[in-house]
Amino acid sequence: SEGFLFKSHCVHFHAISTNTRHQTPIRLALRGGDDTMNSDGGSAMEDEESDEDFEQLSEVALDTEMTPANSTNLHQDASASGLQENLSLDTKQNFSLKLSTLRRNLPINLNKSLTFQLLDVDYTRPQKSSEVANHEGFTVNAFGVTQEGNSVHVAISGILPYFFVNLPKPLDEEQCKIFLAKAIKKFESQANQQYAYSNFQLSESCRIVNCSYVSRRSIWGYQRNESHYMQIFCSNPETVKRAATIFRHWDASLDMQEVFSKGPIVFQTFESNVDPITRLTTDSNIVMSGWVQIPSDQLKWSDSKTRLSHCDIDVAAHFSSVRALPEKEDVSPFLIGSFDIECVPEGGRGFPDPNKPLDRCIQIGTIVYRFGESKPLANIVYCLGTASVDDESVYIREFEREEDLLMA
Repeated sequence: SEGFLFKSHCVHFHAISTNTRHQTPIRLALRGGDDTMNSDGGSAMEDEESDEDFEQLSEVALDTEMTPANSTNLHQDASASGLQENLSLDTKQNFSLKLSTLRRNLPINLNKSLTFQLLDVDYTRPQKSSEVANHEGFTVNAFGVTQEGNSVHVAISGILPYFFVNLPKPLDEEQCKIFLAKAIKKFESQANQQYAYSNFQLSESCRIVNCSYVSRRSIWGYQRNESHYMQIFCSNPETVKRAATIFRHWDASLDMQEVFSKGPIVFQTFESNVDPITRLTTDSNIVMSGWVQIPSDQLKWSDSKTRLSHCDIDVAAHFSSVRALPEKEDVSPFLIGSFDIECVPEGGRGFPDPNKPLDRCIQIGTIVYRFGESKPLANIVYCLGTASVDDESVYIREFEREEDLLMA
């Protein structure tokens, strides 16, 4: 069984939310996609009266949260009550105007530290070895909103996941070097045998990077004194799991007689099952939904070719430059997009099955709120076929094909 170690006599606990169900509305609001973004991360929208432009406006407002509109004054002058009044006018022009006011077009100071409320952190497990991060660490995507309301995406790099193995005795510097070399050789040998039976092939990007001799106390049972451990750093979370498995079944006394003169040596692993998001937040003292800050000189701003999101601010930064702000307890004015999907089975009986061609999605209702406000900013319903509603504040979008409804 896995164990956890005390770093010192003073142990801090952090409230970390990793429940993706609660993150879904925020993730929807922050990471949507659209095809109308310009090179500055803004929205290439014009306030025209054509149906084509209106379709673009409605899609952008729902698919991507808080991308800047063309007019700053428009956003600043419109209150929530005013937006509701616009909705009551049954015209496409007024509704497109209302959607555009959801966006922020506030000036961004490139010479100022980036401070934002962290709303979501995501790490996508790679499917191929070529997609795995290299020896410099893997990257996680952090999303949030500034105090002014600008949406933020930060690609945080340089993160090296790790785990611990117990040692029967302390090691000197030379023995640590031997341990690392033997561990790398053992991992490559065993991993290649495992990968020979799968489509996933071992590459240089999937490896043990470094190790460090440390003293810790296990939380299992009563431990009066600290014990000896080796902290093993890997290139990515997948390597951690594979390496830990190899260590648990490895008698190192057979391969490292220069280090361990007596055997057998049975390694016990610690903290190899900690997910990368929890590792990131705990090691940097970051609290989910808390505020973080990155110095301006540590930010790498994305251009139209390198940006990875449709957020207002799209940057990259090293893990070591991210600083938590526990004293800041404000809440950013982020948008929340909640949706409800209605599906019907063939013949109207049973539960809908996506594998059955005649079981269809017929309606998707979306409502947009700004956090802290009681009245919705937008009500849009996507329908398969025709539909009508008595409430003038609800805009209906009709589609002939189910595919078009889902893609909208």
